Amino acid sequence: MRGIAEVAIEVDARQLSSIPGIFACGECTGSRGAELAAIEGTIAGLAAVGRFDEQSRLARSRKRWAEFSRRVELSFGFDRQRAVALAQRAVLCRCEDVPFAAVRECAGWEQAKMLHRCGMGACQGQVCGAASRALLGWGRRACAHRCRQCRCANSRSGPALSRPVLRAQNA
Repeated sequence: MRGIAEVAIEVDARQLSSIPGIFACGECTGSRGAELAAIEGTIAGLAAVGRFDEQSRLARSRKRWAEFSRRVELSFGFDRQRAVALAQRAVLCRCEDVPFAAVRECAGWEQAKMLHRCGMGACQGQVCGAASRALLGWGRRACAHRCRQCRCANSRSGPALSRPVLRAQNA
């Protein structure tokens, strides 16, 4: 399973992505927390108009909140191996009464739906989809256009990213 750092858009100190003129901030860059996202957004806005100073109070504040975010992740991070071990006797899909152990060996979300009806109950995978994504790395994700018939809702890892992972430019 890939973590947020592996699928996040990489940015430089000005929040600039590898695509010239495209700035990114917040969750898509792997940031955790509203405070850090707000600071990154302000930095991106200032950098976009050429007014960001990398030695500013704002840059120091971003560094402080990023460190806080890292410490929170270390303290309260999700131990997937332990969670999967504990989930062996749990019900994954409450609507269709599908135990976690029944779907663990499935190749992906589509197979779990076909063989065990996981995600086909009243909530349409809103609960078990999130749990399967967290525990197994697959499950139902809301697509960008929010349709019920979207193929991306049935894929192994949810909808494909519309663009490849972006890398920071060398400043």
